[in-house]
Amino acid sequence: MNKIVLMTLFVTPLFVACATTRVVSTKPRNGGVIALQKGLWGEAEARMKAESIMSSTCGGKYEITEEGEVVIGTVSQQQGSGNETKTNGRYGTGSSTQTSSTVDTTNKTEWRITYACRS
Repeated sequence: MNKIVLMTLFVTPLFVACATTRVVSTKPRNGGVIALQKGLWGEAEARMKAESIMSSTCGGKYEITEEGEVVIGTVSQQQGSGNETKTNGRYGTGSSTQTSSTVDTTNKTEWRITYACRS
């Protein structure tokens, strides 16, 4: 049992730390768009994977035409609080409830490289 726990604790960060690349669109021998997500060790690994994809798509000759952060959606998080008051008095019982909430919406982004094949 202890060996399994130790192995899980050791191996899990290795999968989380891996950089990833995703082909967003491609036109063989013309170019395309690649999304990068850096791992724990920075963006160098993802960049190397992207360069490999661009090179294989273009036969080794490519030019990066655009690179930067792109909005791919939004993420919303709601936080709320409530307050309930109950009263027992001469004229009966009653209650009141006050609630408030806030919604925080942020853009979800990813790094993308647009490239064109050169002849």
